[in-house]
Amino acid sequence: MAAGLALVAGGVQLLVQEPAVHAQDFGATRAEVSMPVTVPGPAGVAGPDPGAVTAFAQAPTPVPPEQVTLPGVTAEIVPVGVLPSGALQLPEDPARVGWWAAGSMPGQADGTVVLAGHMDGLRRSGAMSALLGVASGDVVALEDSRGRVHEYRVVQRSTTPQENLSPSLFATDGPPRLVLVTCGGTYDERTGRYSENIVVVAEPVG
Repeated sequence: MAAGLALVAGGVQLLVQEPAVHAQDFGATRAEVSMPVTVPGPAGVAGPDPGAVTAFAQAPTPVPPEQVTLPGVTAEIVPVGVLPSGALQLPEDPARVGWWAAGSMPGQADGTVVLAGHMDGLRRSGAMSALLGVASGDVVALEDSRGRVHEYRVVQRSTTPQENLSPSLFATDGPPRLVLVTCGGTYDERTGRYSENIVVVAEPVG
């Protein structure tokens, strides 16, 4: 049984600005995550300034991530968007991890790369179950669609009640970082949900 990842307090409606990344763009069929924040449009990457130095003009353009390597597991990454209900889509397959496509891409100079996925119920066999053992100092690697590998070092691992997950984790500005979110705490067999979220924050290496 795949456990849902609730990110919203009851009664709070998510407003979506246009242009928005909608889940139907990625073939979503279910809503598992919602966020108490206004979701920005896709993070655009500006082209080089014609007057910029040559080194900057030749810098590789960031592209979406396709694979994540956590301690003990490597998983495929698929883009996810926001359903009409205001819920963030999650991959139904716990072996896959969702990348919030309205957030940042690996290698961007600012903003948060957000990855979220299922713990996979009591079996805890989903890809994101690796977050149970992640510790400060561990390295998480993201491979992008051009084969480049971006490494992030874990600086924080915490748990929070599902209804109290901070909207700041989805910031599209500020220093570059990686945020990974999955379920944690006590599992309720009746509802198929956990009581908490596990949140891991990592910063670029180098």
